[in-house]
Amino acid sequence: MKQPAASVVAFDCDGVLYADATQRLLGLVPLPKQQAASDIDAAYRHGYIDAAEYTRQLVELTGLSQERITQELSAELALDAAMMDIVRQVYEAGAGVALFSNASREKIMQLFSPEQIARFEAVVLTSPELGIKPAATMYQALQRAVYPKTHIILIDDSPANITAAAEHGMVGHQHTEAQTTRQYLVDLGIL
Repeated sequence: MKQPAASVVAFDCDGVLYADATQRLLGLVPLPKQQAASDIDAAYRHGYIDAAEYTRQLVELTGLSQERITQELSAELALDAAMMDIVRQVYEAGAGVALFSNASREKIMQLFSPEQIARFEAVVLTSPELGIKPAATMYQALQRAVYPKTHIILIDDSPANITAAAEHGMVGHQHTEAQTTRQYLVDLGIL
């Protein structure tokens, strides 16, 4: 079924557009300290602490060297080539493309080149004002950012975010791998 020309495909970042190595990094943490590590990771992903503080806290928690943590974090910041190809294809097909993420602005600037960022007609990121997905304020901000386009398709790996998208009149697809996400967009007539 061909989607309206006023469609926008909004992509989540963590777990969708970049290969998620967070679990690998957290796997280096001793079991009794994994909840604390998960909390530190969430604080970083949501922009409440910067990269230097994130690294410092992980060094303290894991007992690993700063160099090892930095190496693991650098490996984490790798875009998923297959998903970025899908972003390019959606853009070239004439549909709008948005970035809709709980990632920090700092992380986005590390991940994407200026040319890649230019493909996104809207970038909506977590902030103290907007909160984090699945907060209604995030979805409302996305709707405002892509207006007058009203048909929004969210690609996200979180079931809670997909549910919230539906509550805001959006269509959602739970991302698990590039191949199924590509097929979903083909089936919708976007690609």
